[in-house]
Amino acid sequence: MARYPLSLVATFHRTSRLERLAGFVPSRTDQSPVGCNGRGLRSHSTLDEAFGAAMTGDITIDERSPITCGLVVTRVTNHLAVCSAPPHPIVMTTAIENTFLFCPRCGASHPHPGKIPFRCPKCEFTLFFGPVAAVGGLVVDDHERLLLVRRARDPGKGLWGLPGGFVDAGETIEEALSREIDEETELQITATELLMTFPNQYNYKGVVSQVIDLFYICRVADSSKVTLEPSELDDFVWTVPGADYLDEMAFDSNRRAVQRWLERRGTA
Repeated sequence: MARYPLSLVATFHRTSRLERLAGFVPSRTDQSPVGCNGRGLRSHSTLDEAFGAAMTGDITIDERSPITCGLVVTRVTNHLAVCSAPPHPIVMTTAIENTFLFCPRCGASHPHPGKIPFRCPKCEFTLFFGPVAAVGGLVVDDHERLLLVRRARDPGKGLWGLPGGFVDAGETIEEALSREIDEETELQITATELLMTFPNQYNYKGVVSQVIDLFYICRVADSSKVTLEPSELDDFVWTVPGADYLDEMAFDSNRRAVQRWLERRGTA
């Protein structure tokens, strides 16, 4: 265990609210220096390194710096944060626009990382970071039960969701929906109805992209023949989901879609 001044922990956590401190103390997410005063912090710098650097004036923190997590704050006492090492390696997280430090066309340094849209001052290449389209299928059987599938990999490993995925280049939304459900369950869609759309975020190995999810109610040829893709999913259930499933959904947008379906069904 180690103790650090609460003010430093709050600075690194980007918040002064004590109830927000019962989680992680962030450190730097990449190999570049924090601020402009020298040695900087590595992607998995410890709070000892951060504290020492801050006390000696070797670093400064600026609001553009994407952050990740260092030591776990276990409790706060006498204005000191009592910290311990996290039980597992912590994946650094940042928005995709923060990763564009250089122009992908000409290689020029970008003076405003994180700004949307990205505009290169040298060649005028522009990128808007628009949301990526994804589809989700609310597959319903003849007994008006919904198919939930359990994810076998991150993000959301071990949690429940809906069959679906990203729309490939050149596909229509309907083609993507049919392909994803076939790939993940081998079910063949016979009819679809758009239920709702909802914004989402997808965290892939620490880089967060904006997504727009489109959810469809789907009928299939034979609901008794579910064959899961084992690299993606490890279990399924036909159910009218209650709180036990809704509380274990991998994605908030999936949970909202299921709740909308339950409202239409009259069981919410």
